[in-house]
Amino acid sequence: MSNNLSILPNFILIGAGKAGTSSLAHYLRQHPDIFVSTPKELNYFAFTDANLAQYNLADQQWIQNSITTLDAYQQKFSQVKHETAIGEASGIYMFHPQAAARIQAMLPEVKLMAILRNPIDRAYSGYQMHLRRGTETRTFMTAVQEDLTVNPRPYMKGCYLQKGWYFQQLEVYFKLFKREQIQIFLYEELCQQPQQLLQRMYSFLNVDPDFKVNLEQKFNAAPNYTGALTLADKQQLLALSTPDIIKLQTLIQRDLSSWLKF
Repeated sequence: MSNNLSILPNFILIGAGKAGTSSLAHYLRQHPDIFVSTPKELNYFAFTDANLAQYNLADQQWIQNSITTLDAYQQKFSQVKHETAIGEASGIYMFHPQAAARIQAMLPEVKLMAILRNPIDRAYSGYQMHLRRGTETRTFMTAVQEDLTVNPRPYMKGCYLQKGWYFQQLEVYFKLFKREQIQIFLYEELCQQPQQLLQRMYSFLNVDPDFKVNLEQKFNAAPNYTGALTLADKQQLLALSTPDIIKLQTLIQRDLSSWLKF
């Protein structure tokens, strides 16, 4: 057996989905000292040994296409050569309730990165993606209400608004890992100052921070249609999200006041 089959990641981009993780994985891959798995979303720590009966029917095909065994997971890093920063990017890890503990049990010293987007924008972007794919037929506000009150097994493709309640998700990671192992970025930084954001990522991963990447291509980018929401809808969504945003500011020590406006 090749020694490479024993390689495991030393960094993971844990989310959030619809916050630029696909573009970031592409940019990170360009760095000569960084290896990012292909595909980027292995989902191993979310769905390892998954019991499909616990998940909604809409999720089961997605789970079946994920990496669910350790052997298959290690195989995804078998092509590592000289790279020193070795990672993957599975956006579901932030949201899945067991992922943080599973990561900590296997990779207690791993470096974790997350990029966060305004939760209302993130929610509507996720909804639009599933609408385009034909996997969502509800109106956005109906989907939000049903996922909050009706759906008994809310994993994983829905929960549009809950996936943007980052305090609930990141609090677990900050309890299980040292603060210096976790680096938080904002979607606004990726849009406005991508090169500076990547320099911070490179420094965190202990690779050359001055490497310049090609930033021309965006991945999984879609128009932001939140303008289609009524003022009442936005007020309701913000009211639901505000308590989490306020607690998140303290947890990650960042000013998120722009998220409290529309």
